[in-house]
Order: sequence, then structure tokens, then C-alpha cells
Amino acid sequence: ALTWLHRRGLKDDTIRRGRLGYNARSGNGRGPVGVTIPAVIDGAIWYVKTRRRDSDLAADPDADKYIHRAGCSAVALYNADTLQADRPAIMVESELDALALGQVAGDLVTAVAVGTARGAERAAWLIRLAVPSALLVALDADDAGDKAAPYWLARLATARRWRPAPYKDPGELLQRD
Repeated sequence: ALTWLHRRGLKDDTIRRGRLGYNARSGNGRGPVGVTIPAVIDGAIWYVKTRRRDSDLAADPDADKYIHRAGCSAVALYNADTLQADRPAIMVESELDALALGQVAGDLVTAVAVGTARGAERAAWLIRLAVPSALLVALDADDAGDKAAPYWLARLATARRWRPAPYKDPGELLQRD
């Protein structure tokens, strides 16, 4: 898992800051194996998801890439509690992309993640996203990201779309760097 995260361009201090872990197996021995990603907002755990291993996804192309731990909310704005009025923010889909952006541009921008293209579409997160001086909506450069971006653009006056093409997402950009 650590090698996989390093190949994605994440450094050890970023991995620690994101509290990333590894799930070797679920309690019943049949659950997803992969990198665990917790979302802690205002000191509370909102969710813990497991990003399945690429080999498992290749063996079962219809499987979900991410599995949420039972009993946790799947709808949250990752890093919501780090948003500030005096600094711009960038919204991405993946928590790993938010960590990558924080690693390379954390002194310039606050990176948050919605989890999926249509994730975190809730009033509580809109209120938090209205705080930054500017918001780049950098959802994936794909059909789902293009369809989801107008939701945020229509509701947040400071929001602007940034499509990370020719890359799929900012995390892929870091991997190619």
C-alpha cells in the first residue's frame, strides 16, 4: 500500500497527515483489501473508506473502487474544517487528490474533496464552501465531473470551473510530474 501511495506521488509526511492506513481484510475475511482513508472534520470521524487494490479491481471490473465502512456517513466534504476566508480553495473528487494538492500547493490553496462527482451536495457543505475568497471546481475531466460542476457553479458566487485536462484529475497530474 505504501509503495502504491508513493507511485501516486504522495510523500510520507502527506500520508501521515492524511492518516492513511491499510486494511488487510475485513472482519469476515471477505471484505475489501486496500488503503484506508478517514475523513475527520472538526474532530469527528465522518467516514472511513477503503480504496480497493488495483489487482482486485482488475479481477472484478464491476466492483466499487471505494467501500465505506458500515455506520459511517458517505456524504462529507473532506478537509471542510480547513477552509479559510483569506485563502482560495480547490475542490476535487478524491481525497487522495486533495492530499496531493495539499502536498504541492498547500501554502497557496486549501484542497477539499467531495468523494464522488455528485458527493457532498448538501447545504452544510455549501455554507463551508462559501467561506474561501475563491473556489476552483476541479472535478475530474470526464463526463461525470462535467455534469456535476454546474451544481457548485450555480450556487457559489466565487466558484470557477477548472478542468484538469489533459489529465483526468490533479492526482494524475502529480503522478506524471
